[in-house]
Amino acid sequence: MTALLESTTDRAPRVRSVRVTGITWEAEGILSVTLADPSGDPMPAWEPGAHIDMELSQGLTRQYSLCGDPADLRSWTVAVRLAADSRGGSAHVHSTLRPGDILRVQGPRQHFPLEDAPAYVFVAGGIGITPLLPMIEATAADGANVTVHYAYSGQAPAGFVERLAATGVPVHLHPSAEGERLDLAALCAGLGAGTLVYSCGPERMLTELTELLPAEALRIESFSPAPAEPAAPPAGESSACSVQLGADGPVVEVAEDESVLDALERSGADVMWSCREGTCGSCEVVVLSGEIDHRDNILDDTERAEGKCFFPCVSRPISRAVIEL
Repeated sequence: MTALLESTTDRAPRVRSVRVTGITWEAEGILSVTLADPSGDPMPAWEPGAHIDMELSQGLTRQYSLCGDPADLRSWTVAVRLAADSRGGSAHVHSTLRPGDILRVQGPRQHFPLEDAPAYVFVAGGIGITPLLPMIEATAADGANVTVHYAYSGQAPAGFVERLAATGVPVHLHPSAEGERLDLAALCAGLGAGTLVYSCGPERMLTELTELLPAEALRIESFSPAPAEPAAPPAGESSACSVQLGADGPVVEVAEDESVLDALERSGADVMWSCREGTCGSCEVVVLSGEIDHRDNILDDTERAEGKCFFPCVSRPISRAVIEL
């Protein structure tokens, strides 16, 4: 998942095991999954906008926004919509996942932070309401100037709508089945100075908002980010490299025609991954030393210059790097 403004303060969170403690149907095709520590220990803290990587089966990892209460350290909650074109993620959750199952997760990660602003407008489409719900509740609790627009087709998730209503802020529902289309042009034309728009939903909605608003007024999260464009190595230079697993660990040689992730997997290293395109952040590794050629769509220029981490599915060391998985 990718936002126009990304914060990656929680770099390379560790992989942990969690237990599925509850599954709740929110609406047709949408269910919520509650996760907790198998030993009953507190779950890591998180802030609105954060997401986790869930390893549903070997080689099948997906990202889901945390949509519960950040103050609840007993559990995490994510919501999953069954996609018609599912490549296995949502289909697995809906057909296979059961209470009591143990999953590996990584996170929370924060790529979609809530910033201070004099006023907020939250625009959600369908399952895109999930990262926005905790933001709406947090800003409403702080007494901020908040307005919500929620567009959806089919049945509205009753639990989500009830949570929105409980905030006490103006909530405008736009059920397309009833002809209540969301007029984004009119919405944007009526924004006050300094208003910050947060949006998550279908690509069509996000594209239109991007065309209507200046970048400084808009923060979006996309469930379908554009893949990174791997850069070719400089003329006359080979992109072959190597990574050492820890200061005293083995060295893995990476051929110029394979990714670092491929080489790590070939060596038997356990690395969580999902997109293999430099957009999701699942395969993130810590850099202990070495210079990296960054080719992802996640890190900003400052984070690349700091060189604290990289994504081995698309990025690679200039020559050799010492890393921590």
